[in-house]
Amino acid sequence: MKTRTDFIGREIIIKAPRERVWESVRHPDGMAKWFFNSWRGEWEVGKTVWFYFDGYGEIPAIPTEISDERVSFAWTRYSEETADPTLDDFALRVTFEVFDHAEGTLLKVLETGYNNMSEDDYAKEFPDHEEGWTMELGELVASVETQ
Repeated sequence: MKTRTDFIGREIIIKAPRERVWESVRHPDGMAKWFFNSWRGEWEVGKTVWFYFDGYGEIPAIPTEISDERVSFAWTRYSEETADPTLDDFALRVTFEVFDHAEGTLLKVLETGYNNMSEDDYAKEFPDHEEGWTMELGELVASVETQ
């Protein structure tokens, strides 16, 4: 059996001011420019929001922390809607943090919860998300560095 890891983590230096990078990750309005296509709901801790991804449909998420330094949300790995999801229904947690850096801004992204998945789900979801974060963060960099 292959060794599993519980997380996907990325640290990237973006040649853009911290405020611009922060605006792109702290709220779904900014994330919709590079991460997903659209969203609906109330962006408040504990409330359910829905991210719409072309090809995947709507995926529910629940913000778990919104501060001046960090934004975290929990989300499912499936696009099936549930009437009223709770945090117990969510497998993965995503955290964005931004820091000043001599070359611009350091963005840290961490997605955890993969050890909670079955072997079959892990075998499908982990490589899909690992590739997805590389692609999506590339879009973020292109978006904020050209503003």
